[in-house]
Amino acid sequence: MIKYNILFILVPSFNPNDGGVQMTTFKLASQFSKLGHNVTVFSFSNIGNLNHESFKVIWASKEKGSNNPQNIRDLDKYIDDIRPNVVVNQMPYEWVVSEFLLRKKYELDFFLLACLRNTLFSVRLNIDEYILNTIPKGIGLLFQNFFGRTLFQIIHKFRHAKDLRMILNVYDRFIMFGPQNLDEIRYFIGDFKNEKLEYIPNSIPSILQEIPSKEKVVLYLGRVTRTQKKVELLLPLWKKLMDRIPDWEFWIVGEGDERSEIEFIIQDENIARVRIWGKQDPYMFYEKASFFIMTSSFEGFPNTLIEAQSRGVVPVVMNTYPLLEWLIKDNHNAILIEPYDLDQMANEIFNLILDQERFARIQKNALLNARRFDIDTVGQMWIKLFDKHFKN
Repeated sequence: MIKYNILFILVPSFNPNDGGVQMTTFKLASQFSKLGHNVTVFSFSNIGNLNHESFKVIWASKEKGSNNPQNIRDLDKYIDDIRPNVVVNQMPYEWVVSEFLLRKKYELDFFLLACLRNTLFSVRLNIDEYILNTIPKGIGLLFQNFFGRTLFQIIHKFRHAKDLRMILNVYDRFIMFGPQNLDEIRYFIGDFKNEKLEYIPNSIPSILQEIPSKEKVVLYLGRVTRTQKKVELLLPLWKKLMDRIPDWEFWIVGEGDERSEIEFIIQDENIARVRIWGKQDPYMFYEKASFFIMTSSFEGFPNTLIEAQSRGVVPVVMNTYPLLEWLIKDNHNAILIEPYDLDQMANEIFNLILDQERFARIQKNALLNARRFDIDTVGQMWIKLFDKHFKN
């Protein structure tokens, strides 16, 4: 077995509890270390980083992340010290980092990998929110129509195409989640060198062998925000369900800027049987819940969806982004809902409660589907990629 010296590069601080990219990095770093490889994580954030006992965590010395030349010099020094033969940049859109890595690659000849960590269609699928969040309010109103949205998409497509061409030129491989991402790249840049792409999904740390005893709980677990997560749909959904399933509860697990608003609405409208837990260890909730709902307008790779399946929870998910139909199969191991159709979502949950035989079949298949994303399986996909490169 070849022993690899692997360096992960992050822009935000390395704290697995702060986001999907950080958690994905943590799981991979832990797995590679477990397999006997040397692993280092470098963060461009000079605050908020957590050390780990099985691999090394180092970080930049100054503020302003990759925009501070001293932090680039810090990375340069660390690379000289640790001499990696594999470098994985988790956020390759930072041009200054990619340009530095390209120069450094010629010096040390490491295997240089970039990772996609969100859908490339995040703007296309959520254009009104992007206009609202990126354009000053007065000017943004001019884009809230067909012609304005079209212009915004043209500008975004031009900029994103430039970034993607840079990534495909600089990096040895571009790691994507699944085949649907290929259609996304083609939308932006048309033809390209297909051999540059590899499909490796995110992973989950463990999968139960048997489905645990479930409670009468519908679960939402994620950031409590309108942007992307669409949590403004949660209470309207529950109001369509709660009188039809009077012995069930709705649990909301997570933190975000909409939590206080949701709590106010619950109290003001006297909405029954809703519990808000804040940010918690998710697995204790997966093991108890019967249903997991997702209302997001888009996702990259929804870790929570597969984590829920790994505990025998039945996902009921808005079909809002292309990767979903590769991750899960409608009416086999999950239920896909037309975007933002709360009546359909409520009816599907209610009908599955009534049809326990169908519910149990989907539940069993959900557990089986999660095994595709076991950390041992996904870790071996990475190692095979490394081996292929170095043995050629």
